[in-house]
Amino acid sequence: MMSPWKRALSPCLMIGFLLVAAAGCTASSAPPVEEPVEEVEELEATEPAEPATGEPADTVAAPTDTAEPEPPATETAIPPTAEPSPTAEAVTPSLMVTDQAISNGTVTIDEAVSKDASWLVIHRDQDGSAGTAIGYAPLQHGVNEAITVQIDADQATSTLYAMLHSDDGVIGDYEFPYYDPPLEVDGEVIMQSFAVSGLAVATEGPPAAATSNVATSNVSIQDFQFTPFRLTVRVGDTVVWTQGGSATHTVSADDGSFDSGNLSNGEEFSFTFAEAGTFAYYCRIHGAPGQDGMSAVITVTD
Repeated sequence: MMSPWKRALSPCLMIGFLLVAAAGCTASSAPPVEEPVEEVEELEATEPAEPATGEPADTVAAPTDTAEPEPPATETAIPPTAEPSPTAEAVTPSLMVTDQAISNGTVTIDEAVSKDASWLVIHRDQDGSAGTAIGYAPLQHGVNEAITVQIDADQATSTLYAMLHSDDGVIGDYEFPYYDPPLEVDGEVIMQSFAVSGLAVATEGPPAAATSNVATSNVSIQDFQFTPFRLTVRVGDTVVWTQGGSATHTVSADDGSFDSGNLSNGEEFSFTFAEAGTFAYYCRIHGAPGQDGMSAVITVTD
């Protein structure tokens, strides 16, 4: 049988035991590891995440403050654009000439601007426009200055015409009217008239007729023309044509009364006129009947 003091003490011991047990549970449930857990979380938060490929994070990106960007390949592959050369610019053909005196059978053209090789041709006046060519000189591409042109002063008129012709036949041979036609810009012939002085006899229109008092008269074939253009002879006279040019020519009557055939340089053709009349003739290679192109006229009197 339990003593009364033990019965009184038993509830106290039970209460004490429960308090001790509760304290122990409280001590065991206290968060002593919370600080280490927080440090681990902070450490994990500060560590860089590894890339999805599994490579170390420090190899993902290189520092950018020291990397020099390479220049594009096109910066050194394409040279700077060169300035156009003045000689490569487009050339517009033109003429500049002033009035002057004929000097030693020549005239001087102040300036001629040519596109490619061409000819500077001097024409006599015929009814207020350019007539027969009486002289020519070659031109080079670009600006040509102070060009001296030898002319047939006997056929010169008080007004002459400087004109640009192409050189589209045999290069270096003046072959107008068969080749080498006048040059044009916007449909206009490049031509300028100028007055001359110093003529023995100033004439206008076709060349003056030449009268022969001898049995034989001579006609020169040169520079794609017959000189003189007009010749007067008497019945029974003989006319001798002498070919002095590099091109082949013929002496062919419009009415078919005479024909020389092809004449080369240095060859001659003669014909004696037995009756009076006017006999027009031409070169079959560079002219045509009716005073077309390279042609001339002989008048035969009684």
